[in-house]
Amino acid sequence: MEMPEKFSRTIIIFTVILVISSALAAQGSISFSVKDAVNGEILNPQTDTLLINKRQPHEYIIQVNIANDTSLGAFTVGLEINSNDSENLTVNWLRQKDGWGPKGKGKGFSITTIPEDCRMQPLDRVWDFGSGAILIRENDVNGHLPDSLLYGGFAVLGTGLPAGPASPMIEVHFSLDGLNEDEIGHLCLDTAFVPPGGTLIFASQPPGLSWVPDFLGKICFPVRTITPADMKKE
Repeated sequence: MEMPEKFSRTIIIFTVILVISSALAAQGSISFSVKDAVNGEILNPQTDTLLINKRQPHEYIIQVNIANDTSLGAFTVGLEINSNDSENLTVNWLRQKDGWGPKGKGKGFSITTIPEDCRMQPLDRVWDFGSGAILIRENDVNGHLPDSLLYGGFAVLGTGLPAGPASPMIEVHFSLDGLNEDEIGHLCLDTAFVPPGGTLIFASQPPGLSWVPDFLGKICFPVRTITPADMKKE
């Protein structure tokens, strides 16, 4: 029995509405934050300043925070680290014993770690495509800004990333250098297109729907060098 043309059009329109509704309902978000690795404090770009300590480098951690309302079968996020006002500011990327690089754990610069208590663990059960579990591209990561990093995860047989609120999924370790005592610069974190993967993409689990999550905005921190007077106060 042939379906009436009017009814067929109605089904098609209803299906399109469902797909659009699903995409709108599954937005999620990406945001960046910076944590002081010494005291564990999450820093506020409006009130906190990142410090350069030429005697003993002060470690900071860039956090990539992911919120997803539905389980993800894949994601990519491009991160650019730059300065909007200083050519002298440089980043020292800090290799981690348990760090990840482009070809797996302990490869490349190994400046990336995955928090043990985050829902992206265990990595090999969540993401199972590629070398190791999380895909990383280190583009021009030499400390002379801008530097860029691309992160991605793809679940073939893996569970994918469970739904959950915004929390750190990826951490990148660094310290700062390059400014004289009389200089103030700014370190900024933003999304960027990082070849070959792109910038911000979420995909559903099981596959079938992909979308661009909300990005909660570029952040910039003032940076200055610790002076002898500061050291006397410590």
